[in-house]
Amino acid sequence: MDIIEAISKRIKYYLNLKGWSVYKLSRLTGLSPNGIQVILQNGTHNIKLTTILLVAHAFDEVES
Repeated sequence: MDIIEAISKRIKYYLNLKGWSVYKLSRLTGLSPNGIQVILQNGTHNIKLTTILLVAHAFDEVES
């Protein structure tokens, strides 16, 4: 498993755990829903650290 796949799996896990949609994560992070979908489908070879931090902070700081 490469790092992109691991990040994708972790995002899917937390989306499921919190019962969130991609759209909700998009609103909380400021990322586009399309961009999040690309990450979830392993369709990118590059993820910026700032993107990872935005997602991590959204999952960590916001109650479901």
